[in-house]
Amino acid sequence: MARHKKSITQVYGIENWGTPYFRINRKGNVCVDVHGRDGQTIDLLELMEQVRSKGIDPPVLLRFPQILETQIQRLHQCFQNAIQEFEYSGNYQAVFPMKVNHRREVIEDILSAGKKYRYGLEVGSKPELFVALALQMHPEALLVCNGYKDSTYLRLVLDAHDMGRSVVLVMESLDECRLLLKIFKREKREDLPMLGMRIKLTSRGSGKWEQSGGDQSKFGLTSSQILEAMKLLEKAGCNRYLKMLHFHIGSQITEIRRIKSAIREAARFYSKLKRIAPSLQYLNVGGGLGVDYDGSRTSSDASANYTMQEYANDVVYTIMEVSDNEDVEEPTIVSESGRAVVSYHSILVSNVLRDLDGFNKDLNRIEITDEHPQVLIELHDIFKKTSAKNYREYYHDAIEKREELLSLFNLGYLSLEDRALGEDFFWAICHKTLGYSRRAKGTREEWDALARSLTGKVIVNLSVFQSLPDYWALEQLFPIMPLHRHHEPADRNVVLADITCDSDGVIDRFIDIKEDKEFLELHPPSKKPYYMGFFLVGAYQDIIGDFHNLFGKTNEVHVLADPKGGFLIKRNIAGDTINVALRHVRYDADALLKGFISMVENAVEQGNLSKTSGKKTIDFYREGLTGYTYLKD
Repeated sequence: MARHKKSITQVYGIENWGTPYFRINRKGNVCVDVHGRDGQTIDLLELMEQVRSKGIDPPVLLRFPQILETQIQRLHQCFQNAIQEFEYSGNYQAVFPMKVNHRREVIEDILSAGKKYRYGLEVGSKPELFVALALQMHPEALLVCNGYKDSTYLRLVLDAHDMGRSVVLVMESLDECRLLLKIFKREKREDLPMLGMRIKLTSRGSGKWEQSGGDQSKFGLTSSQILEAMKLLEKAGCNRYLKMLHFHIGSQITEIRRIKSAIREAARFYSKLKRIAPSLQYLNVGGGLGVDYDGSRTSSDASANYTMQEYANDVVYTIMEVSDNEDVEEPTIVSESGRAVVSYHSILVSNVLRDLDGFNKDLNRIEITDEHPQVLIELHDIFKKTSAKNYREYYHDAIEKREELLSLFNLGYLSLEDRALGEDFFWAICHKTLGYSRRAKGTREEWDALARSLTGKVIVNLSVFQSLPDYWALEQLFPIMPLHRHHEPADRNVVLADITCDSDGVIDRFIDIKEDKEFLELHPPSKKPYYMGFFLVGAYQDIIGDFHNLFGKTNEVHVLADPKGGFLIKRNIAGDTINVALRHVRYDADALLKGFISMVENAVEQGNLSKTSGKKTIDFYREGLTGYTYLKD
């Protein structure tokens, strides 16, 4: 029983990374509490069974809009708590960076949940701006415009301002400033939207995106460039429109001290610039609020050594301290936290298609006689006699015998059947040895190495490149665990292989409270569906996935907790069919079908196919073009 308890609370660490939304219920299934307050929960296995009953096949992306609402509420509450605690005289106003998750349904849910907080949007490109301007936002919600800009981008921002939108145009370079002022002069405009400047801080973030900040960062104006921009604005009589100072030092900042250092530098910039530009009122601290993917509460790349409340406290207190020191009015704080808002609300669920574990044979029924080669007899004898008392010695004997087995085979003295049986005995000995070692005390180094060598492999119905691109490209770790059977011991060590034909399509690093693991513990195979959950995938994974092997977007289901108990499927969105995926690489499905029909008709004329078979082949091809790109179990 103690071992079972360990498999739940320590192997998967759900009580660390899953708080307050995910835990295991009495049935041994993972459940979701969308409000994060130990209340009504949704059983994910029951949810998947209902999803399957509606004809929606895995992989399925489960979205929980109420978690979005809860995270938005938490973010604003944390800043309000800090403002009240430190008696900060300024306000707080947040925007959501669209690049973190562009999906229409997600953005609409975010704006709906954030309306009472005047929650706005941040855009970093023309396409994002085109979308944002057509969405319903609170009249006082900010629309912060970042990214490199051309005349079309600037023209659209000016139109948005004329429409009465609370838009902030953040200048990333002197050229943008000059171009804006050129348009201002040419069109003889009476005013401009609120302007911002992005500063390039010396301070840097931490973690995988550390290079986003510092002197060599891609975006931002240096101190001398800011002064030059101020001169340009003043000469054009536009310095009164400067309202915001902005910075960003990277995503997923793992160390709170790096955040405090950047805030202090930016607050000092703001205070000094405020004396030159009294119109300044917003200090935009950018994004970077980390998510604790592994639950360790450390500065590891998959974690953050602070909470959301600690983040808010340090941001508010540091800005207040510098402002008071400089004797300037405390600014309205703006943040662009995206990862922390959306990560928790999405779970990718897929099914294990097949088990490629190297050894699952029962060798106890195999008889070995004197007619078998001596090496087989000896391996069989070791297999039979290995016990808790002698497993160390017998394991080393088995290694010697396997070397002898391979040598004899290479010299031509053993048949293929003999080699296969000998290797079966060897791996069976290894599995027995590992089992005994786990129950023994003392050193583990040799047996840990053995465990790694015995790691099995299972095929999971997904594409790492499409659904977990940050794992493949950046080695970003996500919590992964079975959705069910947690009342049983999980004693098989495996890695997960996807269904692409690329050798990189393997997940072989997993989160752990102390250090990353090279395998994941799973339950023994059964005839029933076995579902794997990939958690905290709501940030970036939806938009940056690629179509490797033409595996497309997965099926998607939006789920609400029913106040009366249970759950409601709010909407389901079909994943990409084969013809849709083909369209991404400029194939026309109708043209392909026409070409295929021509080839079948030619085969019928040549007598390779009958007319009946030809018709069935064409019908099968036509129907398949509208099928799901993933595999059926």
